[in-house]
Amino acid sequence: MISTHNNDINNRDCGGVDAAIVLAAGRSTRMGISKVLLPWENETVIQQIVKMLNETSINRIVVITGSETAIIYHLIKEDNITIIYNPSFELKDMINSIKIGLSYLYRHSDNDKVRASFIFLGDMPAVTKNVIKAMINQYHNAQGRIIVPRYNRRGGHPILIDRIYWQKIINMVDGKNLREFMNSPDVLVDYLDVDSDGILEDMDTSSDYQKLIDKYAP
Repeated sequence: MISTHNNDINNRDCGGVDAAIVLAAGRSTRMGISKVLLPWENETVIQQIVKMLNETSINRIVVITGSETAIIYHLIKEDNITIIYNPSFELKDMINSIKIGLSYLYRHSDNDKVRASFIFLGDMPAVTKNVIKAMINQYHNAQGRIIVPRYNRRGGHPILIDRIYWQKIINMVDGKNLREFMNSPDVLVDYLDVDSDGILEDMDTSSDYQKLIDKYAP
């Protein structure tokens, strides 16, 4: 199922980096409840992520969902957001959702105008718009690469992937993950040092969530 308000992905010139795929189909088994629907300040985690992306030059947001599709749609329905239900969310790994998102962008965007896309984890609401803007600036100096933010020598998320790699990722065999792909000798990866540790802060348990709330959204 695809829900989209605006299929024209090329309606704004953002230097080629104007798309983000948000992975919100996780089962949240360790948390026990959907992480993207947890409260964050005066909204939810998924709303915080979308709001932050909308404050950057990102033109099109593609959200891959699982069991909470209807609720997520109600929370974030906007003209620049496409929501895609992943029917295999309970059976397959995260890479499956990444493939779905990249396949959609590959089919529905112009090669010259959408040259790269962010892959954004749905449980990382502490990533800042300054990190996104810095990664876009880095991409303009290093096109044809994958950009990974780094804090204290630790790589984090989101990841910015040049279009030249999309089809290769889409065609990856089952069982191979994105990290393995990025370690391939023919894949060029640039690490960008940033001053925000929010790129490392995800939440798998209720304890992780409470730590993030206390630190970033008291």
